[in-house]
Amino acid sequence: SRASMPRLRLLEGGSGMAATRKTARKLIMALNRRGVDVSLTENTFYSRKYERFITKYRVKSAGAQIISTYSLIEVITKLADMLREGGNGH
Repeated sequence: SRASMPRLRLLEGGSGMAATRKTARKLIMALNRRGVDVSLTENTFYSRKYERFITKYRVKSAGAQIISTYSLIEVITKLADMLREGGNGH
């Protein structure tokens, strides 16, 4: 049951984007250790509309895209859900 699962500490130490990226890497490593092939791809580009650089994140598992988003927090949430569910992201 979900109540018996250990809670994941999402942001460990540090602050801002560096801690968030570190958390995403840790979740991917945990899934990989469980035998789930998960990869995170980042594409950064300049948005004329927003007049700043934007990063798009894509998570793939077994060749299938799991999530495509501009939010690293959404990526972390999805990876944490996959870890809780035993690695099934579909």
